[in-house]
Formats: sequence, structure tokens, C-alpha cells
Amino acid sequence: MKSYISLQGAGRDVTSLSSIGIPYVTNASISAFTINCQGGNPSDGIFSQGSSIEITGNIIRGCIVGLFEQYASDTVSDNIITGNSSGIIQLGGSLNVSRNTIKNNGRGIGWDSSPGSMNIEGNTISDNTGTGIFAYWTDNWNIIRNVIRGNSLDIDYYGFSKVSFNANDTLNAHGGMIAGMYNVRSDGSGPAPQE
Repeated sequence: MKSYISLQGAGRDVTSLSSIGIPYVTNASISAFTINCQGGNPSDGIFSQGSSIEITGNIIRGCIVGLFEQYASDTVSDNIITGNSSGIIQLGGSLNVSRNTIKNNGRGIGWDSSPGSMNIEGNTISDNTGTGIFAYWTDNWNIIRNVIRGNSLDIDYYGFSKVSFNANDTLNAHGGMIAGMYNVRSDGSGPAPQE
């Protein structure tokens, strides 16, 4: 894929790809595909390295990692990410993840030991057999107005220097969260009342 290209399928229920690598691409988009790694092609669904693209309206399933972001600055919205070992993994960069359904994966969204930022807003992150959201030794995460439930552990994080968190008051009490910083109102307007 090259910069300034929009790759658009006829509809995610009609058009499919096996996987796609996107190194150092800007001002481009991928939309309306089913990206399916099943059938003897174990790989990452979309691998974005150093890119700045929009990934919108796709189904990404059956991959090792549905969306692997390495020092990319992508916008990921309105996708269904399901049936992968991990839904989204970010290593560095700046990622905006909004209005996606991330379900039935091994793990939902994760980030491990790299600088950058991620905004996770308005997603449904549910029924993952591992952790819904996991982040270790990272900074500048905003987790806002998501429905996070039914995961073996909803949120697992440590080593943050800056995190802003609130949920759509649907965190799963079974599993719950390992660390603090979750006593906020679901609309993000401030601390929740103390009992």
C-alpha cells in the first residue's frame, strides 16, 4: 500500500483480504473489508509500521494479532475485531481507537514498554478470554466511556506516568481491575462520590 491511497472494499460482508502490511504510509485508509487470517495463514491482520492511516469499518478475525501498531499514528474506528490471539497491540506511536467492538479474542487491547499515547474511547471490549485492556510501563493513555465486561480481567496495568480513566460504569466485578485509579464518574466529569 502507498501513501494517499484509499483501499475500500465493496463491504465487509462481501470483500476479504488475508492480511496486509503497511510500512511508512501516510494519508491513506483501509475500509469495508473482512481481514481473515484463518485457513493456514497465521499472521497479523494489519501490520502498521510508522504509518498514519485510517482503519475503518472492517472485520478483523482469526489472526495472531488483529491489528499490530508499531510506532504508527493511526485512527482505528467502527471495526469488529474478533477471534484473534490479541485484538490490538501497540508498540509506540499515537493511536486513536474509537467505536470498535473488540470481543472473543485472547486479549483485547494492549501496550507494552514503549513511549507514545493511546486514546481508547466509546468501544465495547468484551468476552476476551484474557485481559480486556492491558498496559505495562507506558504513558499517556486515555480510557473513556468504554463498555468493558466479561473479560477474564477487565483492565491490568502498571508503570504508568499518566493515565486518564473512566468507564461506562459496566466494569465486570468478577475479575475487575488490578490497580487503582478507577474511582471516577462514568461521564469523566470528576471523582466518583466517596462512600
